[in-house]
Amino acid sequence: MKTILNPNPEIEVIPVGDIDILIVDNFLINPDELRGYGVESYKAYTKNIDTENYYFRETRKTYEVHPLPELFEEQFPGVIENIAALIDKYLGPRIYEYYNLDPSRVKIQLRKGPYFHGVHQPPIFLPHVDDGHVSSFMYLNPDDICWGGTGVYRHIPTDKVAINQTGVDLEPICRTPLTKNLTVSTPEWKLEKFVEMKYNRFVAFNSSTIHKIYWPETKSPYKRPVKKSRFTLNNFFMYA
Repeated sequence: MKTILNPNPEIEVIPVGDIDILIVDNFLINPDELRGYGVESYKAYTKNIDTENYYFRETRKTYEVHPLPELFEEQFPGVIENIAALIDKYLGPRIYEYYNLDPSRVKIQLRKGPYFHGVHQPPIFLPHVDDGHVSSFMYLNPDDICWGGTGVYRHIPTDKVAINQTGVDLEPICRTPLTKNLTVSTPEWKLEKFVEMKYNRFVAFNSSTIHKIYWPETKSPYKRPVKKSRFTLNNFFMYA
């Protein structure tokens, strides 16, 4: 089996309230290979080529490219398994505690993914949480279009940085709708941690973490063509 993950990455675990953020730099030996696979997969979709091996979802601002899991495993053997093991090692103890899980009775499993996610317009929406137990993504933008990142927020009225709930929408607790990108703290939302986008950076945290794409106020370099969009590989995990 070919070696894909860097055996000596730079690993940091950052505690924020009830959760930890795992940041791994220099994650892949050859990130260009993974980025190229995602870009070509999207191009195949636009040209209506090989659509049986991919699921696609596109909106006005975003798109998702979901290769069949067995197809991804064939191209990048062991990557998902190793990502799961890394998450369990560094985030597992606090995940077990947060969700009141018995480590002897559950095992980390892929719930959704892997899929490539592209964004090319400002996401003016509330911070949100995800379904499952662990959210993870890998930044796949080369250095010349690395811009923004991910923000983790505290909801000031409830003093929570993580909310365990059914569904991802936080509108029920929101007091003031957002009208622009959330790049600074407001009376309702405190920016607790900004994770800067860097090429070949892997990030994971408790899926109940309140977060959203961090989209700076300066002019965005992102455009609709796949090679110029904000581009990540996403995976979501569940202990079951």
